[in-house]
Amino acid sequence: MRKTAVYILLAAVILSAAATPASAAPGSLSNFTKSGEYVSGQFSDVSPGAWYEPNVGLGYELGLINGKTETLFDPDGFITLAETVKLAASLHGIYHTGRSELQNGTDAWYSTYVAYALENGVLEYEYKDYTAAALRSDFAAILAGALPAEALTPVNYVPDGVIPDVDVAYTYGPSVYALYRAGVLTGSDSGAFLPNAKIKRSESAAIITRMADPSLRVTSSQTVRQLTAEEIAEKCGPAVFYIEVYNAAGTLKGTGSGFFISSSGMAITNYHVVENARSAVITTSDGSEYDVAGIYDIDAENDLALLQIDGEDFDFLSIGDSDSLRNGAQIYAIGSPLGLQNTISPGIISNVSRVINEMQFIQITAPLSPGSSGGALIDVYGNVIGVTAGTLDNGQGLNLAVPVKLADGLSRERYSDMGYFVQEVSEFYENYGNVPDFGYHFGVERDYEEIDEDAESAEYWYDTSELPGGGVAAVLEYGSLLRQNGFRLVRALSESSDGLRYSGAHYFNYGAGIDVYCGIITADDLECVIIEIYS
Repeated sequence: MRKTAVYILLAAVILSAAATPASAAPGSLSNFTKSGEYVSGQFSDVSPGAWYEPNVGLGYELGLINGKTETLFDPDGFITLAETVKLAASLHGIYHTGRSELQNGTDAWYSTYVAYALENGVLEYEYKDYTAAALRSDFAAILAGALPAEALTPVNYVPDGVIPDVDVAYTYGPSVYALYRAGVLTGSDSGAFLPNAKIKRSESAAIITRMADPSLRVTSSQTVRQLTAEEIAEKCGPAVFYIEVYNAAGTLKGTGSGFFISSSGMAITNYHVVENARSAVITTSDGSEYDVAGIYDIDAENDLALLQIDGEDFDFLSIGDSDSLRNGAQIYAIGSPLGLQNTISPGIISNVSRVINEMQFIQITAPLSPGSSGGALIDVYGNVIGVTAGTLDNGQGLNLAVPVKLADGLSRERYSDMGYFVQEVSEFYENYGNVPDFGYHFGVERDYEEIDEDAESAEYWYDTSELPGGGVAAVLEYGSLLRQNGFRLVRALSESSDGLRYSGAHYFNYGAGIDVYCGIITADDLECVIIEIYS
């Protein structure tokens, strides 16, 4: 290129109607054909050899660009919203019909182009002042609407969130990323888009011609520089927090992690971290504590919850593209394993789409431990692509994260107090404020109990014949109840000796430091559910 770009090349200029080709192809870039001739020096302010001269010349010959006057182009002038809409309407018309026959309006010259753009979906809404200079964000949104997706075929790999000053969640975000991927826009050395900057007519010429002529589109990887581990920690660490959750008795249920997705306190964690919690407090990387104000929505199936934290001006993560992941890609997990706040661990993606018990996960090698749940899985561009969720027992490096795209289905309309999502299920055993009382939940009396205060343990027996659904169903339901109160399944157990048979499971609550064994013990004709608690 004749110019090393310091700013993103964006563009639009005053348009003229394109000549009608002899035989226009329906919906095709081939409809952009030359209808005039440009002579070097035609515009006295476009110097021969200027980096943008070839684009001005081609745009003029395609019938897309005129000068401010017959002899002046005004390369340093800024394009207006009205001129941008006229450009987009002309691009749309030529692409679809081979012509653009709109004429200036009688009241406001741009009114006919605005009406066309609104009617054909080029514009999504009206602008207040079309005579104002177009910002790059406005321009990208309008321009991207001029051509369909098939005319903007991606030629660059630009993951969501990699443009440092554009989140894909912004209203103009998808348009900017589509044009970057298509090679219509290129970035500065930092990859910045500068959404609030204005657009020079000289810059506009390059983008206009790239829209019409795919051979001019730029393949470049300068916008997707991979960050080092140090840069990931510095950029993303402050947006990830440690969370403590409490039950109705005010007893600590457990701990976990979460991360902000907005500066106003919207955050994501795993559902199982806050399941049936009455309250929660987070601690950010600088040691500040904030209450969880409420929950917007939960998705138990995908183990996700959307929280509102009581505060503002938080660091937050950009949402990445969890649909474009590749096996073997470098990733980082940030969370609070074993309560060790703001721990960053490297790894790779072992499998981008691991399905376990009908749940979709990203399988990773980055180490996870109790307390990592709800943390952020980060790609090499500093974008969050997953929510770290857990591990597979009896394996090595078999760790799982929920794809962040699944959080798109969570409602962000309003949040409710955490108690709104609590299922009133049981009281708790005395001295064990987060271990649900099996008998209270199922409405049965204890047949036997043994409490050893010295050993800090307790044992409770219940006759399965008094359980309406039977012992197996009750034990499975109780296991779910334990998980709702911050316990994690450690392993399933099965033992048999001297006529005794035992089948059950071991659960552990890291935050409270309590082990619970629940199962069915059978001896001759007697069958009981046994709950054993160790603290």
